[in-house]
Amino acid sequence: MLVHSVSRDLVEMLNSLLRNAGLAAHCTWIPSVHDIADALEQLNPELLVAIEPSAKDLKDMAAVRDHFASSVPLIVAREQLSATAAGEDMANGARDTVAIGRVAHLAAVIRREFARLPHGAHPHHHAALRTGLSPETRDRAAPLERRDRAGAGRDCRAGQQFLAGTVWLRRPQRPGGPARHGPVHARDPGRAQGRPRGLPAGPMERPSAQGGRTARDGSIVPLELVLDASEYEGEPCVQLIVPVYKRDERQLASDLADAVRHDATTGLWLRRHLLQLCAERLAKPPAGGLRCFALVRIDKFEALARDIGVTAAEELLTLFPAHVRTMLGPNDLAGHFGAASLLLLLERGNARDAEAWSESLVERVGKHAFRIGERQFKITCSVGLALVANTDPNLDAAIADAQESVRRGAEREGNRVVAKERVDQDARRAGL
Repeated sequence: MLVHSVSRDLVEMLNSLLRNAGLAAHCTWIPSVHDIADALEQLNPELLVAIEPSAKDLKDMAAVRDHFASSVPLIVAREQLSATAAGEDMANGARDTVAIGRVAHLAAVIRREFARLPHGAHPHHHAALRTGLSPETRDRAAPLERRDRAGAGRDCRAGQQFLAGTVWLRRPQRPGGPARHGPVHARDPGRAQGRPRGLPAGPMERPSAQGGRTARDGSIVPLELVLDASEYEGEPCVQLIVPVYKRDERQLASDLADAVRHDATTGLWLRRHLLQLCAERLAKPPAGGLRCFALVRIDKFEALARDIGVTAAEELLTLFPAHVRTMLGPNDLAGHFGAASLLLLLERGNARDAEAWSESLVERVGKHAFRIGERQFKITCSVGLALVANTDPNLDAAIADAQESVRRGAEREGNRVVAKERVDQDARRAGL
């Protein structure tokens, strides 16, 4: 609620009266009529209340309300209420006038205005209304609240505190009544932003919702949301907490050891660790099909670096591996193998599959525009392929064959795939 008053004390008094009457109200003080327009647009209030306004201020408030949010009701609260004053207030644009000292009447008017809100406009208002009702009436209203819970999450944001009156903190427990908060699903990371849909059905006992977020590397990041009883500006409230737990030291050490084996900018394996992993992979029989090394090299990189500058060339050496990485299979190994080269260990069904994948890579790299600052660059690359024997594989010989293949591709102006078998055939034709 937006509350206009010359004194903040009157706003805090109204806030306390409403909460003690069972209404989960949160009053925002608006000291000047000139600030009401911005508050209506930014805060999207449910009610507009004026405490002891002058006739001119009330007319101005009604005019601003009609222009920016005509559906928001305007209520006037006065310490002394008379029929004449109520008539004048309604003539100046107020929907109703109430006496601050008559708490029951004040709460009834506010509750009535909540009930008149368009269905679904503020999904949490049903829960606020039910706090002042009997247990039997609340149970009858439960289906309506459940229907609105799906929309309630849309009004929540991470880091908010959800204010509540003392009635909400001591609500009687219904048989089998669970804590009313939304679940957090791993498939719906957006819900991790905060989806409380109400408050516990019984006394506050730190109810929580647990879930997880899938990281880019496929791992699951656990997440827990906890609702806890607290205080805000001296009033009871419910606080949304994301607990922080100490990480497993062994997992931390494992993650650190894995991080130092990767290039920090591209995520690919560093050369030394790549060769170690390739040796370990070749020591085991393939799961199916065949394995081959693919050496991917940027064509004429030295000349390109002189043309675009050292800084842009260094940035390109980060963007190029990231682009190649998007085409890798789940079982492929990839790492850096020289300034402008990447070494890949591929697992494919047959030799033709490996060549088709390499040709697709060359084509995609040639069509892609690498953006560096305000400039765009297009490059080409060559791929040298070398099949690895399933029996008695030789790591050094296979990599040497891939290097020879990519060298032959570069000699032919690049932008092509050259396999070891074709290199041998060309050599025989040339009499080498």
